[in-house]
Parts: sequence; C-alpha cells; structure tokens
Amino acid sequence: MDDSFGFVVLRHVNSKEVNMVWNHNIKLLRKHYPDTKILIIDDNSNQEYIENLYPEIMYNVDIINSEYPKRGEFLPYYYFYKLKPFDRMIFFHDGSFIDKKINYDDNLPIQFLVSFPSWSQDIGREIELLSKLDNSESLINTYNSWNWHGCWGSTTVITWDYLNYIVNKYNIMELINHIECRLDRMCLERIIGVISCNDNSNFLNTNYNIFGNLATCGYYVNNMNDVLNDENFNYKKLTLGR
Repeated sequence: MDDSFGFVVLRHVNSKEVNMVWNHNIKLLRKHYPDTKILIIDDNSNQEYIENLYPEIMYNVDIINSEYPKRGEFLPYYYFYKLKPFDRMIFFHDGSFIDKKINYDDNLPIQFLVSFPSWSQDIGREIELLSKLDNSESLINTYNSWNWHGCWGSTTVITWDYLNYIVNKYNIMELINHIECRLDRMCLERIIGVISCNDNSNFLNTNYNIFGNLATCGYYVNNMNDVLNDENFNYKKLTLGR
C-alpha cells in the first residue's frame, strides 16, 4: 500500500442532510483513489446524525473524534503532524468534492487547493494570532506587506517534512490553544498564506494553487444537487453555513 500520500477529511455533522455530504465526499474519493488511506477528523459532530451510508467503501478509513472541539481547519494539521499517517496530506473539507484525480506537484512541499488575494478578515485578531508564533516579527512584517495570498478553507497539499519544518521554525502547534471560533478559523486561512510567503519569497510565482484563485474559479455551489447531478469536475465546495 502506498503511504506516500493520503487524504485527511475534516467532518462536522449537525443534521441528516449534512451526513449525506461527508458520505458522498468519501464515495467520490474512493472512485478515483480506491486504496488510498483516508483519515477523517471529526470536530464536535452530533453523533445522533452520523450514519455510514456506504460501508462497502469505508475500508482503509480511520476516524478520530477530536478532543479539541471547534478548532476546525487546524485539526488536520495537528493530527497529521502528531500521527504522520503518510508522507503527504491532501486536506479536504467534508463538503468538498472532486470527480477527477488531483494533479498536485511532487516537487512542492505545500500547495493551496484554492487561493485568494490578500485581504483581512480581522487585522487585530490576525496579528494577535501571528504574535503567538515564533519568529512573529518576521511574520507580521510579511502580513503588513500584503505580499501574500490566503489559503481558502486552509486546505492544502502538504508534506509532513515541510509541516515539521514550520512547526520547528514557527511553533505553529501553539495555535491549538488559541483557535476557538469561526473568526479564528478564517484568520488561519491568512496565517497559512503569510507563513508560506514569509518562508519562500518566490512562493506566489510557483504552481501554488492547484485549482486557482477563488475570485475566478467558480467552485462554490449552494445545493447538493449541483454535485450529485454533475460528473468529471475538478473541484466543488458546497456552502453549508455551519
């Protein structure tokens, strides 16, 4: 079995309808990656609604019920670093879907799935979170330069070696103690972009966003039927409003 890469899917189920969403996510992953390891990180789901609708495809799938509720998009990085289940993580939300294989670049240690131009969600909170990290002065200087792009949904393809490197350089695991709400999770989208550009001044000149820029990609869908009634698409993200 190939341990060079695997999927980490962040899951939060709060209704019967959302339960269908994560199941379909895994169904499409298995269509194109029948044997690849999948790690599901459950962030504070209502267990009453969780049901495995496709048991025949839920092989080589591990589920972790996180002890850190509401940390959201930081959890895949935390558990990937802690467990090292494979060498490269492809991080997906439960409401994200592909119907083709992902064409990531083996030569790059990190790529965003989708990027967005630098803009702030909350300048004060973003600087506050950056200040919790090592080498924070350099990070804040890069943030204030606006010469960075955000990472939509904080979803990346990232190697364990590179994550280990930025853990040692910036102590980013400290953020597990500070990301506590939806605003903080949106700030994380900017922090990932700032770290990537601070660490590599040429980052924005690489093939850094696999599916392109949020402003032009058109991957948002508002209805699950937009996924179920389509096929052979690169990437879609369902708006769930959780």
